Amino acid sequence: MALSLMSWAGKALVALVFYCFFLGLGEELLFRGYLQSRLNQAFGKPFLFFGVAWGWGVVLSAALFGGMHLLNLGSLVSGHWQPAPWWGLWTFFAGLVMGFVREKSGGILAPVLLHGLPQALAEAVLGR
Repeated sequence: MALSLMSWAGKALVALVFYCFFLGLGEELLFRGYLQSRLNQAFGKPFLFFGVAWGWGVVLSAALFGGMHLLNLGSLVSGHWQPAPWWGLWTFFAGLVMGFVREKSGGILAPVLLHGLPQALAEAVLGR
């Protein structure tokens, strides 16, 4: 029992580190930290939603985020590429939410946690 619990705790820790500090951090640095910021500089933030100014940077970075997941480049590792349209659509909407959270918080820490924690929990609890 104790060994099983330690095994689960180790797996949960590995999932947390991977999804938050590698995957979530890397994708959020690129899409919300860099792309969204540059696009906001280019197009401004003319819209207001619940008191938060936002612009086309949120929409365009979310579209790029969804497009990257739609292409499903990770499937190339298995030797057969297959687009994932529903995953692309889901991640587009997730990108809109994380983009709004980035605008609301002013940084990328909240989007990184929003990106990584649900995946880490799913991995640790469900074993995906």
